[in-house]
Amino acid sequence: MLYFSLHVKYNREMSFSQRMKRLDLVGNGILMASTVAILFALTYGGSKYAWSSWHTLVPLILGLSGFLAFAAYENSSFPLEPVMPSHLFSHRTSFIVAVSTWLNSALLYWGVYFLPIYFQAVRSYSPARSGVALLPQSLVAIPGAAISAITLSRWGKFKPLHFSGFALFTLGMGLISLLKQDSSVAEWVIFECITAVGAGMVLNTLLPSFQAPIEEPDQAAATAAWCFIRSFGNIWGVAIPSVYFLLLTMTSNNKRSELSFSTIGLIILRTKYPTQVLDNYSQVAMLTNMPHHLSLILILRLSAVRSGKFIEKHCS
Repeated sequence: MLYFSLHVKYNREMSFSQRMKRLDLVGNGILMASTVAILFALTYGGSKYAWSSWHTLVPLILGLSGFLAFAAYENSSFPLEPVMPSHLFSHRTSFIVAVSTWLNSALLYWGVYFLPIYFQAVRSYSPARSGVALLPQSLVAIPGAAISAITLSRWGKFKPLHFSGFALFTLGMGLISLLKQDSSVAEWVIFECITAVGAGMVLNTLLPSFQAPIEEPDQAAATAAWCFIRSFGNIWGVAIPSVYFLLLTMTSNNKRSELSFSTIGLIILRTKYPTQVLDNYSQVAMLTNMPHHLSLILILRLSAVRSGKFIEKHCS
C-alpha cells in the first residue's frame, strides 16, 4: 500500500554510486553488531549460560564497547551522513527526552512482562484468564494516549503531560507492587488502569518533544534514533527484572532444597536403617545440619551398603 500511495519528491538525478555513498555502512555495521551481541548476552544469560560465564560476559562487554565505538565514529568526520548524528542529542530537551523514552519503555515492559507471572503463579489463573486480566491496560492506555495527543496538538505543551504521565505511571507501579495473593479483583484492575493511563500519556508525546528542537533536515534521523532508543529500552525492561527474579528464585530454592532434602534424608535413614546406622540422635542431628550435596552422598553410600548386604544375605 505504501508503494502505491506514498509519493515522495526526491532528487532523481543522483547516480547509484552517489546514493550508496550517502549510506553510513560502517556506522550501521557497528550498531547492528553491538546490538546483536547485547541481545545474545541478555537472551541466554541466566538461562542457557550463567551470568558469570564468558559466553555471557564477552558479548555483553563487546556490545557495550561497540556502542562507545559507534558514538565515537558518528561524532567523527568519516561518515558523510551519519545514521545517528551526535547533534541530535546536543540539545538539553532531546537528551532528556531520549533518557525518558528509554526509562518509559523499560518500565512499561517491566510491568507487562511480570503481571502474567503474578496472575498465574500467585493467583493460580490459567494462561487464558491471565490474558483477560491484562485487558484493563489495553482498554485504558489507548484512550489515554489519544487524549494526550489531542491535548499536545491543541496547546503545544508537552512538559505537563510528561510530568503528570510519569507521576501516574510511578503511582500505578508502586500500587501494583503491593498486590498479594488475596488482593481483590477491583484492586488490580484499578492499579492497572492508573499505570496504563500514565504510560499512554507519555508514550505518544515523547517523539514530538524529541523532534521539537531539531532542524527539519534531521527529522528522519531523529525519528529513527528515537525508535531505536524505545526498542532498546524494551529489551532491558525484560532483561533486568528477569535477572533479579531469577536470582531471588534461585536463592529461595536453594534454601528450600537444603531444608527439604535434609528432611527427606532423615525419613529415608529412619525407615531403612533404624538401628544399624542411626544409633543415637546425634547422628540424626548431624544429617539435618549437613549441606544437601553431602547428605545426598551419604544417603547414596548407605543405600549401596544396604543393597549389598541384602544381596549377600538372600542370594549367596
